[in-house]
Amino acid sequence: METVTDTLETRLLSMNKQQLVQVAKDEFNLEVDGRLSEKSIIRELLNQNTAQQKEAKEKTTESSKMVGNDSDPLVTVLFMPLDFPNAPIEFNYDSGRGVIGTGLSVAQVEEARQRGCLEKMPHYHLFPGQIYDLPMSVIKHLKGLTFKDSVPVIDQQTGMITGNKPVIKPRFSLDVQLTDAQYRQVGKPNPQ
Repeated sequence: METVTDTLETRLLSMNKQQLVQVAKDEFNLEVDGRLSEKSIIRELLNQNTAQQKEAKEKTTESSKMVGNDSDPLVTVLFMPLDFPNAPIEFNYDSGRGVIGTGLSVAQVEEARQRGCLEKMPHYHLFPGQIYDLPMSVIKHLKGLTFKDSVPVIDQQTGMITGNKPVIKPRFSLDVQLTDAQYRQVGKPNPQ
């Protein structure tokens, strides 16, 4: 399977120096010294991409551990966007638990903790083709997101396209791999 890095590398190798400088500026927020060779620019952009993915995976793992518990188990998934296949997604999602705000009294903070509120907002940054451990609530949220597309309507008699029919498609493919214990836990009410 082709990963995002492979796709980026293929894309960069097909560019001239001027295009590489533009990609560095637009996508990586980097200024490039004009004396650098194309190989040097490509190598640096790939290093930046790898560093971004590593940092994003660490934040996602931290958020998953913060949210995951017995009633919301962590599940291993392969993440693939279907609407924009090479684009990563970045979002905040509290899994419906709420986040403890600022300016609260000690008693209010303790009450919020007892209700299961989170200390800070979980942040997820997912790259296509990567494997993540995500809470089941996040997976259900992502599976619920859709986009509108269309398919051609073909006249059976003439074989010609007569128009388009709108269809709703899932935005993401999440290949979920459950352990036996996780499978038994899915669908049970959350004990509170």
